[in-house]
Amino acid sequence: MTPTVCSAIRRLLNILPDPGVLHLKADQIGTTLLYQVTDRKSGSVWGTEVYTSDSDLGTASVHAGVLKAGQKGVIKVRVIGGQKSYQNSTHHGITSQAWGKWHISFTVEKSRR
Repeated sequence: MTPTVCSAIRRLLNILPDPGVLHLKADQIGTTLLYQVTDRKSGSVWGTEVYTSDSDLGTASVHAGVLKAGQKGVIKVRVIGGQKSYQNSTHHGITSQAWGKWHISFTVEKSRR
């Protein structure tokens, strides 16, 4: 497919471009968003399975096992309420940081699109 056709399909399916760090707002809690993301290992990530809204989306996707190194894909982001705390861990070569209370969170999973 040509880049123009791919771009048209992404618009039609409401697939958003890679934002780097998500800039989520409280009125988005409960929504599901699709993003075309390229893996990264250099961005900051806070949490395990549930991430703070200021975590790097590409890096969180690798940490969660949704994308592998060198992979680009469409991922599903579920925006959820803030957590009382976020646990650190090391998964898939990424070490996430622990954090205390935060106002908005997200989870990532593979998209079927």
